[in-house]
Amino acid sequence: MPQQLAFVITDNSGGIGSSERQLIRRHCMQQKNKQPGSRRSKREAARAAAKPPRESRPDDQVVTHSADGVSARNTVQPPSASVSKEHSRLFIKQCILPSPSDWALFPFPEGLEPPAQKLMHEYFIHNPIRDSLFPFKHFGIHIDFDEDPFLCFRLLCSEKLCFRAILLLAAASDDLVSQRPLSSATYRHLRRVLPLLNRRLSEKEAYQNDITLYVVGILASIAVLFGDYHAAQAHALGLSKILRLRGSWVAVNDNPAIQLSMDR
Repeated sequence: MPQQLAFVITDNSGGIGSSERQLIRRHCMQQKNKQPGSRRSKREAARAAAKPPRESRPDDQVVTHSADGVSARNTVQPPSASVSKEHSRLFIKQCILPSPSDWALFPFPEGLEPPAQKLMHEYFIHNPIRDSLFPFKHFGIHIDFDEDPFLCFRLLCSEKLCFRAILLLAAASDDLVSQRPLSSATYRHLRRVLPLLNRRLSEKEAYQNDITLYVVGILASIAVLFGDYHAAQAHALGLSKILRLRGSWVAVNDNPAIQLSMDR
């Protein structure tokens, strides 16, 4: 490898001796007077050809997202030249798409994106709105409604209104835990629920559908917990009207789950 840097010594007056001039001349003329077919050129070419090719390392790859999945490109510059190898590995890991969760395997009425999968999981594991209104299990109390334990999953997979209402409830619960107002994500779920609910209410004898009562109850609970008492009053009037059409409270006596939901 040619010398990249050379130092010369000067006297007190800044003059350069003859030996230093030769050093400067030799340094400046490096690679300048080589003959293409000379023995030196052939030796250097043979040494360069004998060197093993440089292997690509994981640190030299950056994973990029494309429309059809994940693709890797070699010899891409890392995010910063000063980033350590460990940071480079973390950078690569953060770019890799996560594998779908178990919730992605359910045949829901609509596709479930990763944020919605997280909401669905949190609804069944811990839901502060539901648990605060239905705290019996925390005290060791079990209420047997004599219902099919898979009814909820069947409704989620067959009822688009129920599916969207559960996502709305889970999103609002996440806002409640984070002690923040209703987020834009929650309002997005709300905007998807309201047209479905209005369409259901426009159907003949929609008041006899338990899902209608359940969804209006969710809207009323969210409105109360987030201080929108005007909306809560409107939802409460809607619940009262539905119950009157069903024959008042007597009509829900044969459905303990709905009766308890209305009591809450």
